[in-house]
Amino acid sequence: MTTGENIPWHKHSNMHGHVVLRGKTLIEIDNQPPFEMTRGMVNKELPSDIWHKITALEPDTLFLHISVTDPTATTEIKDISCL
Repeated sequence: MTTGENIPWHKHSNMHGHVVLRGKTLIEIDNQPPFEMTRGMVNKELPSDIWHKITALEPDTLFLHISVTDPTATTEIKDISCL
């Protein structure tokens, strides 16, 4: 993503999260204060049906979207220091 590019307000029908692989993002979730995520940060276990928006704050920003479709599954990222 380039600086200012965004994924507009949306929601998912399942639990999900994000990992920033490169750059910096601004995360806006429902009525909560927005927050920045930088390389290596994990925003995990966002409940289903939560409105959110993701905006790139740096050029060449790259993040990974994690989606959990099985409610009995456990998602855990222990070490992302290799990024």
